[in-house]
Amino acid sequence: MDVVLGPGESVLIKDYEIRYVGTIEDPKSNRTEFRSTVEVYRNGRLSYTLEPQRAFYPDFNMAATRAAIRSTPVEDLFVVPSENLPDGSVGFRILINPLIWWMWVAGPVLILGTLVSLWPQQVRTTVPAPSRAGRTLTTPGTRGPATV
Repeated sequence: MDVVLGPGESVLIKDYEIRYVGTIEDPKSNRTEFRSTVEVYRNGRLSYTLEPQRAFYPDFNMAATRAAIRSTPVEDLFVVPSENLPDGSVGFRILINPLIWWMWVAGPVLILGTLVSLWPQQVRTTVPAPSRAGRTLTTPGTRGPATV
């Protein structure tokens, strides 16, 4: 979901309330960093604070974005700043992706299962036992044929 929030404004997504607190502008030698502070509430209580960042490189007329991610076994919350507006508001893309953590668990399990199934096994062959009735057999250690 794409939203534009001013300082103190919030948006409800699923059971999250995401409140934009503000942005700090931090000039560096080759870039200007914009660090936004976003508070995430669940059930009316502050759960955690995220700090997505955006950097602008004037020499290259280019921006770089660093998303803030909160990952749990149930779901991942992504807060990505998209633009800083002159009035102090910021555009955010907010994504909630379910069960991503389990994809990271499932990958190695899948690889391990594939290796186990492809592991070479001994081939066991069974030879049917010959019928003994009425046959002449040569027994090791004896002289000549024996009748069974």
